[in-house]
Amino acid sequence: MARQATSRWRLWVGALLVVGATAYLMGTAFHGATTYYLSADEALARAAGQRESLAVRVRGRVTPGTLQFDAVQSTLRFVLGPDETGAPEASARAAVAPGPSGAPARGIDVVYRGAPPDNLQEGSPVIVEGRLRAEGRLEATQVLVQCPSRYEADR
Repeated sequence: MARQATSRWRLWVGALLVVGATAYLMGTAFHGATTYYLSADEALARAAGQRESLAVRVRGRVTPGTLQFDAVQSTLRFVLGPDETGAPEASARAAVAPGPSGAPARGIDVVYRGAPPDNLQEGSPVIVEGRLRAEGRLEATQVLVQCPSRYEADR
């Protein structure tokens, strides 16, 4: 009789551990999938009050004339500006957001160590993930190029 009670107790503990582990894994996977992104101005505003770097996911466009890739050091640099196709009010706020010196910010300086995405171009809409420092530099861990929502034929 005591042996059956012990076996039943172990079965319940094992089942609870499996259910708990499954719930934890689903919760962490769901959290990662639902993480949204900030606009360039929202990210700069959040980082301005921080002493330490801030983990962010930021959406914007590669500012034309700023895209540079150093193949020797495998370092990609560009300025992430507001995405004009996104919310128009966000673009207006980004134009007047104060930079580190108090002057209007031009965008976020992005530094990414690694090979650039194949379809990355100046003016491309991108989502950049990484750590944003208070001075406005984003040390990227991932650069994702967004595909256009529709393709138009050449005329």
